Amino acid sequence: MGDEFQTTSSQSWFSRIGNALKGIIVGFIFIAGGIVLLFWNEGRAVHRAQTLEKGASSVISVSADTLSRSNDGKLIHTTGEAKSHGELRDPEFGISTAAIALKRKVEMYQWREHSKKKTKKKVGGGTKTVTTYTYDKGWSSSATSSSDFKQPEGHRNPPMPFNSREWEATKVSLGAFDLAPDFISRIPHEEELRIEDLSILPALIREKAHLSEGELYIGNNPSSAEIGDLRVSFSRVPNQIISVVGLQQGSMLTAYPMEHGSIRLLEGGAHSADEMFKSAKTANKTMTWILRAVGLLILLIGFGMLFKPLSVLADVIPIFGTIVGVGTGIVSFFLAMTVGLITIAIGWLAYRPLLGISLLVGATAVLAALLWLLFRHKGEPKVTLPPPPPPAG
Repeated sequence: MGDEFQTTSSQSWFSRIGNALKGIIVGFIFIAGGIVLLFWNEGRAVHRAQTLEKGASSVISVSADTLSRSNDGKLIHTTGEAKSHGELRDPEFGISTAAIALKRKVEMYQWREHSKKKTKKKVGGGTKTVTTYTYDKGWSSSATSSSDFKQPEGHRNPPMPFNSREWEATKVSLGAFDLAPDFISRIPHEEELRIEDLSILPALIREKAHLSEGELYIGNNPSSAEIGDLRVSFSRVPNQIISVVGLQQGSMLTAYPMEHGSIRLLEGGAHSADEMFKSAKTANKTMTWILRAVGLLILLIGFGMLFKPLSVLADVIPIFGTIVGVGTGIVSFFLAMTVGLITIAIGWLAYRPLLGISLLVGATAVLAALLWLLFRHKGEPKVTLPPPPPPAG
């Protein structure tokens, strides 16, 4: 059952103007950051694509069961069973298993605070903000400090006695090869590790522990959770078939260094080299578009902060401030798109000139559309209506 608590705060028009003016500096920082991110991303995308193209043309597929010293220093592709050596153990709970990785997830039943703000503009440019804090109970894998709550009384959380942890095998073989740590951490297909016997637990934990569908419940009653109760579950990454593309360095498989980056590919299951490089190219394109979207968003925020003082000035009459805010938002969008496209185009000019030229043309078109929207009424001939005829008679 949740409850709530409200606070009310006000900000004067002068204070808002001061904050908006300070925000201009931050806005310029955002714009610079967005430009740098977009330009860097284009170079990263091209270099990664070139690296994958070179790798795909030079990789050789070998058997995982045979180690050929003649392939030392070469980029190889192989498929086989990844096997760990020895057991992994959780020293606090006494859980052990033969696996590539062992993971412990701990959740605590605790108070959680949620806040929702509602801001209203006042005549004169000031604002009134009502913040509503609501509290409920729920499970969380990270400890929530109740001392930071707006209303900590009645919503106290105890410290979390255990944290989520992970253990990874130091030696994993793939047939005749050994995998470098950066390959081991990429092996997928995690599976549940069920706990069936409480006797393996240390005595202090066993006193309040209950079994619940293969998980541990530490508290008085699993059917009625109380603040401070814990749920502890375990999972592992088992031995499995994987496919790898990397550098053969003696018996070790590791990242293959190239002029711009490196090649280190791993997928669960049996996959050909062509399939793995195709997946890597798709991932590169996806990341490129994600970073482009992030860069454009940063630019939009930056330009929005530059124009913020205008809407705050107009907020002396709230409806005017809203209208100005919509207008500056549209201008900020067009400027962000224009600057973003120009930056991307310049990046492509540096790495792939033909596409860069087409992007510059597109950016110019966007800028031309913006200028037309802003100045379309200027320069139009004024129409003078003739005077009305004199009244008859």
